[in-house]
Amino acid sequence: MPLAQTCEAFEAKGVGLHTGLWCEVSVRPSTEGGIVFLHGGERVPATWDRVTKTQWATTLGRLGTIEHFMAALHGLHIDHAEVQVEGPELPVLDGSSQQWVDRIRAVVLQTEAPVLVVDRVIEARNGERWMRLEPGDFELDVTTDFPVVGRQRFVTSDFREVAWARTFGFRHYIEPMRAQGLIQGGTLETALVYDDDGPMNPPRAPDEVVRHKVLDLFGDLALVGSRLQGKVTAVRPGHGLTRTLLQLLMDPD
Repeated sequence: MPLAQTCEAFEAKGVGLHTGLWCEVSVRPSTEGGIVFLHGGERVPATWDRVTKTQWATTLGRLGTIEHFMAALHGLHIDHAEVQVEGPELPVLDGSSQQWVDRIRAVVLQTEAPVLVVDRVIEARNGERWMRLEPGDFELDVTTDFPVVGRQRFVTSDFREVAWARTFGFRHYIEPMRAQGLIQGGTLETALVYDDDGPMNPPRAPDEVVRHKVLDLFGDLALVGSRLQGKVTAVRPGHGLTRTLLQLLMDPD
């Protein structure tokens, strides 16, 4: 059984991706209780059943855009922490998980982390988009297919290969999304943006888009509340489809 880890206390500040409002985060080590957010006077466990919205980001209770932070914790095998948040969402920072990773220093504790061993095949589908969870060692096999970007695929179990991949978007979506109150804090410094001719700012890698989708998947799968031992195959995944997959896994009835 692998050892659980927590982290030394650290802070992060910045604007939120969608609200554009100032947000402050303070993370403290904990020896039990998993990952718990302290937000708006409530204690909100970071578990799939506390997810309230999945459009454009993962919202836990009333706290938005948690996936990049959760991905960093998951990728560094941090299973226990208390996270105090002031603001409506977590800071976007550079649009990836890398600045979260840079703030986290893993410290091994003599406690055991729960492991959830996948013992059956589970599928979630929405038209041409689908995800499958099956027995095996932990591995994420993700395929994306976007206009202009094209089809990309990436397979890994190592978070370091995707931690630096930024969120991405498309120029023709910007004004409609902002009219809905979304991506108010998004800039070319915090996102890879495509127009009809290709990327408007330099990608960090040719396949940064699919790598960011893998990053998101690390974050959303952390909401199972345990170390997941199983293989995930995902074609055109999204936050809502991942939540459906976790619900089928944890609450099949």
